[in-house]
Parts: sequence; structure tokens; C-alpha cells
Amino acid sequence: MPLTYRPDGYGSSNLGDVPNGSWQSLSDQFATVAGDEYIVSFDSTDFERHILLQDTNKIRVSQTGLYNVQYAIQFYNSGGGGNTAHAHIWFKVNGTAVPETAIRQSCTSNSPYQVASRDYLLTLNTNDYLQIAWETNHTGIQLYHENASGIIPILASVVLTVTQVG
Repeated sequence: MPLTYRPDGYGSSNLGDVPNGSWQSLSDQFATVAGDEYIVSFDSTDFERHILLQDTNKIRVSQTGLYNVQYAIQFYNSGGGGNTAHAHIWFKVNGTAVPETAIRQSCTSNSPYQVASRDYLLTLNTNDYLQIAWETNHTGIQLYHENASGIIPILASVVLTVTQVG
């Protein structure tokens, strides 16, 4: 459920006009070729203040500063790949990979559901855009969502939050 920004700061812990946002992917995302780079896309905006989602996969900031960037990605291995099945995730700024942001997430067929989550501090300039890239060595691995069922709400395949902290 999207949040509503209130200029009076009610419920915002005195964040005032601090740039921040939150986005989700409420759909599956697939790798059709092992070893290729894919860019995570978002189809749900929870909240945006001075940071905008553009072209479904670019998070554009309006102010230069230090940003706290957090993501959680739900992987699912539909079968195969053995003990070596895995994916890599990293950040890109303005289309270029950011050094030292890559992680490797195992997603083997005997443990098919895995969540990768990270928290980074990145310096971004006015009008920079941020993307999350991923690749896998096995095309059975996907970014996975589940529709709401009974008392369980929808499970997003990807959640991203970005907040300026300095």
C-alpha cells in the first residue's frame, strides 16, 4: 500500500524534506541467457520524495549527497543447476557498475528459495541514476514473487529503499 507524504511531517520522524523513496517489483523477472546482465525493474512505487523511478529501472536523485540504499531480492530456482547454481547482484550508477558492490547468492535446487539483502552507502550527484543489475549461471533462477493468498499479502520479488543521509 503506497504511503502518502504529509508536509507537516506527521509520522515521518521529522524527516522534513529529506529525499527518499521505496519501490517494489510485484512480478517475476527472468534470465533467458546464463551469464548475461539483467537490470531489475520495478512496477510499484510505495513512496517518492525528490527521488524518482524512471523507465521502470532507473532511480534518479535530485540532490548531491550520501545515500543509504537497501534492497531485498527473492530468488527462486525452478530446478537444476546442482550445488553451483548462483546469481550475482551489483549496483550501477549512470549505467556503470559501482566497484565493490557485487554479491554472490547461492540458489541451489535443494534450497530453491533464497533472499539476498544488502545495505550500502553511495555518494550520488544531482541527476545521477541508480540501477540494480544481476546475472545468473543458471536460467532456472529467477526473481520470484507470489500473489496474495488468504491471510498472506503479496510477496514482492524485489524491494528497494533509498534515503539521503548526508
